[in-house]
Amino acid sequence: MQIRIDATNATYQKPNVELVDLEPPPRTAGFLSHEWSIKADVPFNHCSVILLTAFHANTKKIAVFVGECRICENEETITGSWMIGRKSRSCKDREESHQFFADVLRKNNVRALQAEHYRLGVAASNTTGKF
Repeated sequence: MQIRIDATNATYQKPNVELVDLEPPPRTAGFLSHEWSIKADVPFNHCSVILLTAFHANTKKIAVFVGECRICENEETITGSWMIGRKSRSCKDREESHQFFADVLRKNNVRALQAEHYRLGVAASNTTGKF
């Protein structure tokens, strides 16, 4: 799955977020699927902090991502940590019911690259081959 964040000026404080399938699918899948409902929040103006909150209605799991937008090595990234929680089964299970892990979300320009490739491919096919 891929997280698509629409961070236009009109939706800056509460950007639209959707989960889309990757093409081709990755070898290993993360925990997010279309069964999760996800939303984003940018709590502060002119700040790079972003919050993602996801809910899975069937399993009653909650996932929260706190991250920071950065440009690292000429690549736009959101670096942060996920906390995934479920209802604990007992007092001893309290700490086990929460998982924490780091994640890096990278900006993916596949659509722009595909459009450029298509444009160049069409331009190349329109040539006559004569010099």
